[in-house]
Amino acid sequence: MAEFVTRISIRVIGITGDNVLRVIQTIEGHDSPLNLPADVVPPQLRMPNSIFVRAIDHMNGRRWIEDVRGTELAVLEPGHAAEAKQPSTTSSPLAKHVRRLLDDLDAIASAHEEVSDTDVREQMWSAMRRVFFAPEVGFEIPDVFGMFSTGGNRSVRDVLNRFVDAAKPAAEKAGLRNPQQRLEAFQDSRVESQSGSRYDDYFGHAEQI
Repeated sequence: MAEFVTRISIRVIGITGDNVLRVIQTIEGHDSPLNLPADVVPPQLRMPNSIFVRAIDHMNGRRWIEDVRGTELAVLEPGHAAEAKQPSTTSSPLAKHVRRLLDDLDAIASAHEEVSDTDVREQMWSAMRRVFFAPEVGFEIPDVFGMFSTGGNRSVRDVLNRFVDAAKPAAEKAGLRNPQQRLEAFQDSRVESQSGSRYDDYFGHAEQI
């Protein structure tokens, strides 16, 4: 069985007063900002310009930190896999819908690894932006996302449609009517799938719409 591990390069920018590490993550050449709890990162890697790798095993949800040589330095969130089975405590009105979307995408990933490829992620993000974050009149989720098979493309389309059908009324009810409000509610790093995936594993990160 092929290994299904994503490795993301991390460069430390600085640490805030409330013990949050500000970093830049690089996924296949694309940089995006991210905040990490400082206490999950070994002390020697918390200095500005330190570089390490955040690894995620999508088969079992395990996450860990490696140095640039591939040596494992720390396990992220010990006991994480068991804890992830319980809903995370969050006030995001979209939390349960995002969690289900991530569970659905994890299920697709078990059979279609390419769902986390850059091209597929960018196409999923574009569809979500146009149909949910900043809806365009007449736009419908497409049938093709760059997956390797018709079945894979159909699965992605179906789970995105299921999310949008549930999340749109939830966003309206919560008063999330402008694109930025919806984006921020969606990009809640506290929301995880059963296997520990987060929104940025499948959609990357955006500062604004």
